Amino acid sequence: MALRPVSAKRQAEADLRWDVRQLTLSRARWRCQGTDAPGPCGGDLDVHEVAPRSVYPGGHLDSDNTIAICRRHHNWVGDNPAAAAELGLHRYSWEVTTTSKVVPRSETLVERHDRSEQR
Repeated sequence: MALRPVSAKRQAEADLRWDVRQLTLSRARWRCQGTDAPGPCGGDLDVHEVAPRSVYPGGHLDSDNTIAICRRHHNWVGDNPAAAAELGLHRYSWEVTTTSKVVPRSETLVERHDRSEQR
């Protein structure tokens, strides 16, 4: 039997991850939020998890833990975690106090965001 290209767990999270990604990018107005990092922006936009999954399981599904960041600055964050933490682009385990949020499937994060902007 061949390995599945995507695990059942990841497949189940795919819709919610897509919603988190879209909310993060629209909240940032499709611009890099890592502009305090050294060097000019460059490359496509990534959705970066400020507290990594190893520190915050489920953090990739929490829009409060994600920022839009260009590929160049995303690579810089990975290479320079201490400096990135000083800029608020990275969190260590002792800084994480949140728990994963459960979003009802009847309302996506994008729908909730759009509704809150209408108020």
